[in-house]
Amino acid sequence: MLQDPGKWTSIMHKNTAFVDNLCYFAVIEGLQDTMIRLLKIEPVLDNPFWRSKVATGLIKAEDQLDTDYCADACLNLIFALLDIRETEPTRLKTQQQLHGPTKVPVPKTYHLLRGAEIKLRVMLSRFEAPLGSWKTNPALYERFLQYCMHDMPNERTFSPEEVEWLYSDLQLSHPSGYNEGPALKMLEKYAKLGQYAFLPDEARHGPHIAQSIAKFVRRTADVAEANSNMAAARWVFNTFEAEYTNAKPKSLERLEVPASRLERSATYVQRRLINASMRTVAASKKLLSDKVERAPAVRVASDPTAHAANFQNTLGTALTEARKREPQKRGFGL
Repeated sequence: MLQDPGKWTSIMHKNTAFVDNLCYFAVIEGLQDTMIRLLKIEPVLDNPFWRSKVATGLIKAEDQLDTDYCADACLNLIFALLDIRETEPTRLKTQQQLHGPTKVPVPKTYHLLRGAEIKLRVMLSRFEAPLGSWKTNPALYERFLQYCMHDMPNERTFSPEEVEWLYSDLQLSHPSGYNEGPALKMLEKYAKLGQYAFLPDEARHGPHIAQSIAKFVRRTADVAEANSNMAAARWVFNTFEAEYTNAKPKSLERLEVPASRLERSATYVQRRLINASMRTVAASKKLLSDKVERAPAVRVASDPTAHAANFQNTLGTALTEARKREPQKRGFGL
């Protein structure tokens, strides 16, 4: 197949399942470098789409083989793909370079890492896993965040709103500390602009994006609660109660796996985040909703005896003149 470049590039362009299987077994056998070198080949009959499928397939394969909540392999792979993108060949035959490979403009309809970056974003901020890839190296995670913040806007592959959404979403799952600050700023814009705050293209608005926003709202409230920022958690719930309620519920089985692996090593914030993620919407409404009347706080009286009597009356345990305990009637001989 490799002796006929026009044939295998066509197969890899059209058959996504074949590309996924090829990348899966390549990752199992440790042939990631070979697959990356394959991307540099410039067949005579070339199309610009098969490379993007290979890059996405490699990220998907690394994710499937990750069982330890560690995304180091995926992040290192995306950085390796970023390095070869600068010398990537073009299919435009009129722009042949005589002095070796240099940076060449690619067609506007094609981007090598668009699918891979979207897949990596979903993997790092997976809604079903409350703690995310919590074993990931924080330095690698931060390096990818800096790339999203500084380099990605200049590439113009994603809109500024999408880049801000990506950055805010990844901050909610940062392995060195969950940060709800950027997400709260994003939701303030969402309260004014609606789905345009996340996607400027109206043609892409719809139920699918609404569900992604609902998960983002729920995640922001959970992280704020885990960080003991109850004011922000209540603001998110009461402002976007419809989105919070419509978020697809998490799988309890997937929640129990990281909780059991952490056992006693979980931090205070991690335990609070797991509890908030496993809580039902009805229980969250009792805790966060402003419409629910909360129990009044017991005020300490100056007289301790009076305070104790008041506390017993609140619980209904103190005896009063109108309701005294009657002696228990027993049968003879019992």
